[in-house]
Amino acid sequence: MFVLKSELMFRIPNIVPKSELLQMKSDLFPDAVMSRTAKNLIGPQLAKHRTHLAMSQSEFAGLCQRSGWDVSRETLAKIESGIRCVTDLELVEISSALKLPLPVLFPPGEQHRFGRKMTQ
Repeated sequence: MFVLKSELMFRIPNIVPKSELLQMKSDLFPDAVMSRTAKNLIGPQLAKHRTHLAMSQSEFAGLCQRSGWDVSRETLAKIESGIRCVTDLELVEISSALKLPLPVLFPPGEQHRFGRKMTQ
């Protein structure tokens, strides 16, 4: 059976075995450190940068709330542990609150994918 990698997220149950999808996922992100249950790539990087700034999750949640993103400490914990997905808008909020460029939030082996300029 042939399935395009771009169809990875649109799996139709019982057509593509889960083991094949996991292999395609690892092909798409070969350098990323991802468990089978990870729902985001930025969680460990967020935790690293937040702790580097000597901020607790509660303090970081407060900083995000003051900037307009209503997020709880519990939600940040889920993001950092990879349990919760992160939307594009949330990613921008996190980047802004940490005062870091977006690519820095991705795993080191993946930063080049997200930092290049797009041409039309």
